[in-house]
Amino acid sequence: MAHQWTCSVCGALHEGSPLSWGFDEPHYWTGSERQKSTGSCDEDVCWFDEDDGTRVQFVRGTVEIPILDGGSSDEESFLIGAWASLSETNFRWLLDHWTAGAAEQGAAWFGWLSSQIRVYPDTLTLKTNVHLRGRELRPLIELQRTDHPLARDQHEGITLARARELGEHWLHL
Repeated sequence: MAHQWTCSVCGALHEGSPLSWGFDEPHYWTGSERQKSTGSCDEDVCWFDEDDGTRVQFVRGTVEIPILDGGSSDEESFLIGAWASLSETNFRWLLDHWTAGAAEQGAAWFGWLSSQIRVYPDTLTLKTNVHLRGRELRPLIELQRTDHPLARDQHEGITLARARELGEHWLHL
């Protein structure tokens, strides 16, 4: 049975979790004919050539924000399926080692956050570390420590009430 919850913004009963949201593609993918002819975008990876011929590539991962006072296992994190850019070298390695975990990856890879998470101030191009987690989980997108509210929330955690507030506002953007 699907999880149901009453929204404090609109008062309606909604189905699904208010604590898990995501993006189908990076902010920069427009799906234009030019991009389609030079690249591809699926649920895990995206790449294309920019107008100047530069190839850009992205991986879909998860920004996980710990919930400090969650009462159950499904209230441990506020989850955002987001995209981060990768260097060409790291992207090629990822494609060749899709099921690799952190041990095989070595150090986390640098990337730029490539999703505009509108419940926070501008999130495009925040610095990230991308951690592979093996076959079963999408990569973890860890924001580098800054004073940006999203980075602070990820590193310090948020309350369950704040997580629900973010989810409700996300729904009504």
